[in-house]
Amino acid sequence: MNKFFSRYRFLIAVAIMSLLVAAVWYFSSRSQIPLGRGNVEEQNNVVAASPPSTPLPRTSTSESLTNPPLRLHTVSSPSEDGEDLSIPIPVDRPRFAGVDSPAQRRAGEKDVDLRKASTSLRGYRQAFKQNPVGNNAQITRTLSGKNSRNMKYLPADARINDKGELTDRWNQPLFFHQVSGTLMEIRAAGPDHVMWTADDEVLR
Repeated sequence: MNKFFSRYRFLIAVAIMSLLVAAVWYFSSRSQIPLGRGNVEEQNNVVAASPPSTPLPRTSTSESLTNPPLRLHTVSSPSEDGEDLSIPIPVDRPRFAGVDSPAQRRAGEKDVDLRKASTSLRGYRQAFKQNPVGNNAQITRTLSGKNSRNMKYLPADARINDKGELTDRWNQPLFFHQVSGTLMEIRAAGPDHVMWTADDEVLR
């Protein structure tokens, strides 16, 4: 009789243990998310709900080629009088304009006003071993006698506007580009009065 009850208790214990194991397995399997169709649909919903990215603004290729910006780089250099002169130097010329074409150089060699300016610069350079520095008005002032030697290098008939700038025969200011300490490029805007176009006149 005692053996029967002990075996009966053993079977009941085994059954309870089996039920516990089955329950643990069932609930653990329910907690895992299967990689099925439902998961793919949730991922699609997340992608659809995300805000669209903002496209970058497009620039016109033709506009960037025909209207490139002209950047200026300012260089500070002391004059012979000890002044601190800021020289605006173009970092890059407009791409639609040639850099000193043969026709521009021939026109510059024939231009009387450019030759006078070049001769004045040469005389100053021989005396001071360098070119005058500054913009057009500052260079004109230096060549007019405002220098340490009080020497005038511009001729009496030089064209000077009311701003104190040397001008071409079209009454437009000349552009002085200091290539180096001993080389100065002089440019006139030409008949169209617009700098950096095909009818410019250039002399070095």
